[in-house]
Amino acid sequence: MAMEVALSRWSARLWDVMVFGAGSDVIAHTTAAPVPQRSVLGMPGWLVAVACSVLCSALTVVGFMMQKKAIAMPRKNWHIKLGDMVLSPLWVGGLSIGVLVPIVLQVVSYSLAPMSLLTPLSGVTVALNTCLAPRLLGEQCQRFPDYVASALILLGTVLTTVAGDHSEVDYSLKAMEGLSTKAVFLVALAVLVLILLWSLYCMSALRSDIEASAMARSSNPHLGHVLLPAFAAAGCGCLANLMLKAFGELLKVGFSLSTFLMLVATAIPAVGQLNFVNRGLRLYQQTVFFPVYNALLVLTCTIYGLLFYREYAVLFRKSWPFACFALGLLSITFGVLLFTFRTSESEAARDARQFLSEEGQETEMSNGSRRKIPTTSELVASELC
Repeated sequence: MAMEVALSRWSARLWDVMVFGAGSDVIAHTTAAPVPQRSVLGMPGWLVAVACSVLCSALTVVGFMMQKKAIAMPRKNWHIKLGDMVLSPLWVGGLSIGVLVPIVLQVVSYSLAPMSLLTPLSGVTVALNTCLAPRLLGEQCQRFPDYVASALILLGTVLTTVAGDHSEVDYSLKAMEGLSTKAVFLVALAVLVLILLWSLYCMSALRSDIEASAMARSSNPHLGHVLLPAFAAAGCGCLANLMLKAFGELLKVGFSLSTFLMLVATAIPAVGQLNFVNRGLRLYQQTVFFPVYNALLVLTCTIYGLLFYREYAVLFRKSWPFACFALGLLSITFGVLLFTFRTSESEAARDARQFLSEEGQETEMSNGSRRKIPTTSELVASELC
């Protein structure tokens, strides 16, 4: 514990040197107030935050692929099972790469830019997952809808990044306590908790049916079943991100008891998020589950970030940024929903067999003429030419 406190104090001092300059005093934050855009290493703070978020996406995909492989491996006697998590060396390595390192990067990014700007960037995770998961996990990637969905997610990411709020607001503990007691946020928080509890109840009551359905339909699982662990993970992740943002704000003014308590509070929903992500990875292909999970995480974190920190006030000042931001969120949502159109393994294999059986043969055209279906080698040769 003493080492963690010392490391946190050193990190806070290093942060002050990077952001405010060597020898400068830390600004005392008594109320929420806008501050000029900061620069880190000569670059705008919000740009550094975006770069950290994209790096988080890449590390998250690789880390969860390692965890999925660890879950699928036969458990040894010395492997510890905690909920849906398997504490093996490979799993712990995935935890370090996909969770712990991104947490540090998220603290930095959330301290440099608003939550409404950074949260939609997690859509990059879906695009990277579509590219890497089939190759590294041996999962089947379908041209439609996988590629189209990834393109829509990337488009939505660009739109929300351009339209997002690039200004910064520093909050004191008193200011954040005031924000947490606003009626609008409390009502929205109650709705989130109720849906989260309902998801937990359904997963418990329908556990055997869900697992049987997941085994029978691995490539195109029941969307309602996929949404249960996805929303449970996203709901916990939303709460963890809100607390992580608050922790980053408090860390700017140094490490204190309130900062430590906020870190502990952040760990509770973060563990729940990790557990339900592992449940989804255990039941479903990562190519299928991860897009649904990320869509819910993007939407919940963006909405609740706007409500809690009242960042919508800046976003609503002009019509075109709001329209661009809303269009970006719709693009991300529609892109993720396209993954529900994936075909089953039997249908994909049947289409592949049909193509292979017909290639090189002649087929009759609508005008009565006959045309030879090119073979795979002929198609490759024509593409190279």
